[in-house]
Amino acid sequence: MEENNNELLAEFTELIETIGTEVSSKISAQVSTEVASYLMTETVFPSLQKLQKEIVQMLQEMPRMNEELMQNISSMTSLNADHARQMREQKNFALSTQESQQALLDHLQQEYQVWERSMDRYQEGICQNLEIRNHALMQRLEKLEQQVDRLTITINRMESNIKSQE
Repeated sequence: MEENNNELLAEFTELIETIGTEVSSKISAQVSTEVASYLMTETVFPSLQKLQKEIVQMLQEMPRMNEELMQNISSMTSLNADHARQMREQKNFALSTQESQQALLDHLQQEYQVWERSMDRYQEGICQNLEIRNHALMQRLEKLEQQVDRLTITINRMESNIKSQE
């Protein structure tokens, strides 16, 4: 189970890195590196890291708890019939705990999928907002370039007039 948890953790870590890389590349392709870096470091990565830490803690606790329960069960086998009955109850409890753990893992997986879809929508929203802002900035830049061109023409005319008056 611990190996499975380690595989899940490795897959989750790889997924986080992949999401981070994809989000970073999509964002940085549309805006400056500083804006993309700020978005990643201030919003996306802290949320991902917090979620990853919580999942790691849960995954690390589950095997330890399960191992303790199984050790308790094995030590009870040497007891008398009354203890054997208690052992069966403990086994049932351990199975119930394992089922609860599996249900928790299933729930966490579902929550992660919901979160992942939410992150996709959030990323799409960021990209759309950045595209809109980028488009607006490009329009402003074009207007400024036109104004600079007009000012350059005016300055050249003024210089020409000054030279012709001299």
